[in-house]
Amino acid sequence: MNTTELSSWKTIEAGILARAAKDPVFRQHLIENPRATIFEELERQGLKSNTIPSGWSFKIVEADENEVVLILPKVSESSRELSSEDLDHVSAGWVSISPGYMPE
Repeated sequence: MNTTELSSWKTIEAGILARAAKDPVFRQHLIENPRATIFEELERQGLKSNTIPSGWSFKIVEADENEVVLILPKVSESSRELSSEDLDHVSAGWVSISPGYMPE
């Protein structure tokens, strides 16, 4: 994922997460069929389906209120070191905290 794709995706993702938090039917559809639901949401927002690269797949993880989900970047088998681009993404960070979570 290049920087432009990541930036576009983060904007789309924020809208999807916000709607999933408010709309239980949308949330269930997202869990059951993420790709179709995401593409339907893109259409609803007036965006083209080619906004998301065709090779992407989606995995939805519904965290419990006491669970933190970490997403590890893929590390190539030929080199166990992260690329500069991967390091940029990791250092930028992204954490999803369940609603109601308050750090102590």
